[in-house]
Amino acid sequence: MNPKKILIVDDDKQLALTLAQSINSRGKFSAYAVFSGEEALEYLEENPEIDLVVTDIKMGGISGLELLSRIRSQHPQIGVVVMTGYSLPEIREEALFRGSLAYIEKPFDPKELEKTCERALKISKLKDK
Repeated sequence: MNPKKILIVDDDKQLALTLAQSINSRGKFSAYAVFSGEEALEYLEENPEIDLVVTDIKMGGISGLELLSRIRSQHPQIGVVVMTGYSLPEIREEALFRGSLAYIEKPFDPKELEKTCERALKISKLKDK
């Protein structure tokens, strides 16, 4: 069975690469990293087999919330998890309202991110049914 594919989106390149590497090292998922919302949309056009996107909220250009909305409209089969270092109840509510499957606050342990991705993929599978 092929591992589920996860796209990490964060304008902090080192963090995005570290998260992707950490996820890949565990072998449960295949993770890729891009560094902006614009890059994420391009990547998804070229790689529609992505199962889940994990995006930061605060980024230059397209914000994570805008990316979330665009993914939900252009690629409704792809689940989205939102991560942020600026946790406010209004942001969490907005992310969930726009269709985020989960919300994770930085800093977090890579194992916590993996568990969040597992839960989000289960929710996504249930929604598809």
